[in-house]
Amino acid sequence: IFLNGRYIRDRVLSRAVQEAYHPFIPHDRYPVCFLFLEVPPGDPRSARGLHLVLDASGSMKDRIGEKTKWEIVCEAARKLVAELPDEALFGMRVYGHNPSNPQKVDERETELLIPIAKLDRDRFEKVLVGLKPVGRTPIAMSFDRCHGDLDKAPARCRVLLLSDGAETGGGNPAQSALQLSADLNTLIEGYRYGLD
Repeated sequence: IFLNGRYIRDRVLSRAVQEAYHPFIPHDRYPVCFLFLEVPPGDPRSARGLHLVLDASGSMKDRIGEKTKWEIVCEAARKLVAELPDEALFGMRVYGHNPSNPQKVDERETELLIPIAKLDRDRFEKVLVGLKPVGRTPIAMSFDRCHGDLDKAPARCRVLLLSDGAETGGGNPAQSALQLSADLNTLIEGYRYGLD
């Protein structure tokens, strides 16, 4: 698969091609497929990197079956990073790991732990292992701080939030995400775990 002339690995697209052509391919044949996709450079889908916003708030200690939400999110984050190409850009902002003020959420509760740069899987793992879910959930503030994170990035990145959901920092996450997307023409995605 080539996106704007650059080779990419994407399991979803690969699987879609396999499923589409499966009925037409004899069982003893193994064809090769080259898929060339063109997306305008200004389109958010042309992002060359991933900026992960990770929820390390206290509610991530809750369980879903045999595992905590934190264990599930860490597994998902590891899988995402493992699937990124070696040359991808990667950054990570974390919130909830550093509760600093028992009375109110302040700016220290969201922190850029890995500035956006060429992917360093060892650094990602070292940072992830050192995190403990303890604090609150300032999602909106984290999205607001992503402006500065992405402004310094060498190329466009999409933003992915892994969280169990509810904002506890007093902001409006949907409004902050829309503003971030509009200001920087960035694709914002989110996965929420364990919501009723």
